[in-house]
Amino acid sequence: IISAEFHIEPNAHCNGGLKNAVDSVSLNASRPQRKRKLWVGTLGVETDTWSPALRETASTRLTEGGYESEVVWVDDAVFEGCYDEFCHQVLWPALHYAVPDAPKTKLFYESASFKHYVDVNQKFADTIKAVWQEGDVVWVNDYHLMLLPQMLRAAGVPGPIGFFMHVAFPSSEIFRCLSVRDKLLRGVLGADLVGFQTASFARHFRQTCSRILAVEALPRGIQLPPEEGIATGDEERGRFVDVGVYPVVIDGLVHVLYAGMKLIVGRDKMDEIQGVKPKIQAFQTFLEQHPEYQGKVVLIQIAIPSNPPRSPSVAQANSTLTDQILSTVSTINSRFSTLTYQPIIFLPTSDVTYSQYLALLTCADPFIVASLREGMALRSHEFVVSQEDKESGQEGVLVLS
Repeated sequence: IISAEFHIEPNAHCNGGLKNAVDSVSLNASRPQRKRKLWVGTLGVETDTWSPALRETASTRLTEGGYESEVVWVDDAVFEGCYDEFCHQVLWPALHYAVPDAPKTKLFYESASFKHYVDVNQKFADTIKAVWQEGDVVWVNDYHLMLLPQMLRAAGVPGPIGFFMHVAFPSSEIFRCLSVRDKLLRGVLGADLVGFQTASFARHFRQTCSRILAVEALPRGIQLPPEEGIATGDEERGRFVDVGVYPVVIDGLVHVLYAGMKLIVGRDKMDEIQGVKPKIQAFQTFLEQHPEYQGKVVLIQIAIPSNPPRSPSVAQANSTLTDQILSTVSTINSRFSTLTYQPIIFLPTSDVTYSQYLALLTCADPFIVASLREGMALRSHEFVVSQEDKESGQEGVLVLS
């Protein structure tokens, strides 16, 4: 493609929590803490067929057209190997406690796509190095770029570097299953500050670094040996990497939208056992019997689709249940909604990122698990952990059926 007309529009599926966090310290904020910002990233579309002139035009539009963005150009095959294979088939399962069984085990241990992962991280490092200016702070986001902080150090970027993990971080027993575990951990430790969504994720990271890299893990972070502090001038005593809990959340937006209201949150599979239908019906009864709470309580229900059954009859039953639940939600909203109030926000899990889900757990007044029968409900643990950093008396309540 030599030339083409194109337009630029916001991505509806972007990380809203991240964008809100960056905007909160913008020049227009009540307490501006930065003079400029520059997003660095890939376009997310195939670009191998683009001519150099078209790439230059796109880069100029994004950089100088008010979008504050710098493009990282990556070959399509390399991006696919990095993003679709290593990130989603290797890193994502490992970070969420899912060690694949055979025949995927070989991919898990000996992924050739790691070379593509390295290439993409290096492309980011080269791009950032080219645009970095004295006084800049680099904020690296998520597991797709775990090697980037150390690469920036190696490239000679001396300024502050932060790394934030937007997903879970497992225990060392799980993380050590990755053959490239050392490289990933040392890559992250190139940052000055490493942030996680919850205290348990931060604790897992510190323990993993200690057990795999044999470095000193302290409550506030990781103490690196002297030889690893040369790049930053800390060769005498070694460099210290702060590790903390800093939820990049949507709670600011939630508190604005639902100011003065109580927020009920639930996250369940759409099947008979998880009790979503009785929960919705109970909420309707609550609004009927306590009209004084109409307009003051909102239920945000995140719906996880059931595993696709092989039996047509089971599939039909699941579809019927989903239709019944959606019909009940529609009835309640049409009955109790006003111009400024909707009692039930029903969201498919595909519309909520993991960081946004954790943010909702942080904001929730009660978190309701209404399963008819339940074994180990991980979401209950996630809610309890998300409330750990709240002041005494301000914590939410876990309601179990």
